[in-house]
Amino acid sequence: MVKVSVIVTSYNNAHNLERCLNSLLNQDYDKRFIDLEIIVVDSGSTDGSIEILNKYKDRIKIILKPKEFSSFTRLSPAQARNIGVQNSKGEILIFTDSDCVPPLDWVREMVASFQKYQVDCIIGNREPDVGEGLGTFVRRYDFILYSNKFRILKPLIINEKNIQKGIPFVPLSGNNFAIKKEVWDKLGGMKTVFKHAAGEDIMLEIDLLKNGYNILFNPQCKVVHFHPISIIDVFKKVFPRSEAIYLLSKYSNGFISWRHFAERGHILNLRSFFSTIFFIVLILSIARLLKVSFFIILSLLFMLMLLAIIHRIINLSKKLKSILDSKGKEYKKVYKLSLFKLFYFDQIHFFLKTIALLNYLWCFVSRK
Repeated sequence: MVKVSVIVTSYNNAHNLERCLNSLLNQDYDKRFIDLEIIVVDSGSTDGSIEILNKYKDRIKIILKPKEFSSFTRLSPAQARNIGVQNSKGEILIFTDSDCVPPLDWVREMVASFQKYQVDCIIGNREPDVGEGLGTFVRRYDFILYSNKFRILKPLIINEKNIQKGIPFVPLSGNNFAIKKEVWDKLGGMKTVFKHAAGEDIMLEIDLLKNGYNILFNPQCKVVHFHPISIIDVFKKVFPRSEAIYLLSKYSNGFISWRHFAERGHILNLRSFFSTIFFIVLILSIARLLKVSFFIILSLLFMLMLLAIIHRIINLSKKLKSILDSKGKEYKKVYKLSLFKLFYFDQIHFFLKTIALLNYLWCFVSRK
């Protein structure tokens, strides 16, 4: 019999907590072969989550934020997961967050994947974010257009050797992954230098790869992420996430860098950014030497910017169509976008990437 611990981190997700817990309690698996425990670590919720958790206290293990942590701060995801593991008995650890709903065969498939592929860690997948709000809309299409997880259709073994051969780097996400307990212990758990919900999961993946472990990306093992969020909250998340990009580069000794996140659409490409700045400065300098009207220069720059945006929207539309075509009719029907909405997404996304790059550069200069 395999002992399995499902560890759920929870913070102010009362909107979805019961859906998450009911899915976990109704998992379809053979109880003769899997001994399952469910652990919820609450990081200091203030929205009624504790009252909901208390309804389930006879069927799950509930761990509240320890008293030694400040009452004014929440547990970081890394701290919450480390505490969950310390209170677990499983040989296999499976992680999700309380704003996610796993399918009913989730535990069974995770355990079977360890046995079938002989790996040390499994990265699961997710559907595009579900929920109302402009922020959710932006996150949904950021995932569809820029995430390997949405496009890769077959299981993939990820290790340092395969990455060097060109196998894509698929980032581990804390809301859907599993790992052998002995491997977790050898690595010392998650690094707590990441104080926010960003970076600690990918750093664990880097530690796995650098220490020669094998990871399976299973694209069929999906959770649904119920994440209603406003655009203001998305902008707030840019700062910890871009700081995490800096910290990942710093603590991985260059194993991962800003380039990986430029490819994923989470930060502007540094070379393109500085090339654009150089081009603008060059145009302005030439205009000043030739004594060209400032109005004409602004008009010229505006026209060039408009052409660049049109070109980007056309390419983005082709990319979205290609991705959705590869996923099938159902995805194409649900996630197809008009050019106007795609333009709207692209402008917000570009602004987010610009802020992310500037904050990354600030972290680099200030050596946070």
